[in-house]
Amino acid sequence: MICFYGKDEQPVDLSRHEAEYICAYLEDVSAHGGATENKKEFFPDADRIADMVIRAVAEGKALYFQEDTRGLSCAAAVLEFFTGGGMQVFGRVRYHKGNYCLDVKICEKLYGALCCAKLMHNDIDFDSLRTGRAAFDRQEMISKIYDIMTDECAVCGGDGNAAGQSHRVFAFAAVTKDKIFYYFAAGLFYDGFLKEYSKDDIEYFGVEFDSIGNTCGAAFIDSECGTSFTNEHLSDYFGIIKEKFGVNEEQIYD
Repeated sequence: MICFYGKDEQPVDLSRHEAEYICAYLEDVSAHGGATENKKEFFPDADRIADMVIRAVAEGKALYFQEDTRGLSCAAAVLEFFTGGGMQVFGRVRYHKGNYCLDVKICEKLYGALCCAKLMHNDIDFDSLRTGRAAFDRQEMISKIYDIMTDECAVCGGDGNAAGQSHRVFAFAAVTKDKIFYYFAAGLFYDGFLKEYSKDDIEYFGVEFDSIGNTCGAAFIDSECGTSFTNEHLSDYFGIIKEKFGVNEEQIYD
């Protein structure tokens, strides 16, 4: 069970019940008419909730969310992560049910936390848990992103003279089999990378888009978590990627 309390609310005590629960501090913006702040300190229990959600799904347990904007937004993130259908169910920006509405910032924070938690749960078979649009093949995704970079290189020349346009790419991130982490801002030096590495030489590949209106219909796609509607989590996420793949060198082109 996942419930919440704000500054004018008391935490719910469910210790007498058998269910595992988290009662997290998070303001209900629908009740106060405010907006969530885009700060790192916002929703500090997102990581803890993500870990509990992943373990609960892996163990086949039911999840219950508090019936308000906070719970609705968390449920959307969980559905999006495991089925790829969370944002479709609740609407791209806002979903109204009585006084409830989807808070995209809450959604983004928990979804990002789920992506980060996935990287640290090597004991869970995520391929069997994720369905619908959330299911994907890692090598096929690497191949897809490699092709996107190839397309972008053809548009911009790959040497930094112009930003790529074919997929509206913002940046690429990659880890190669020689344990180098590469980060390329749009249009920068793709040609050298493509000449040095084949698809089989890449252990991890991700591409961040400059807007949701791109040919992939996503904010970010990669070979670990698939398609994402948000890129808010990438600062922490890439740090975990580097650790997971044993990176010993970085090449940043920004």
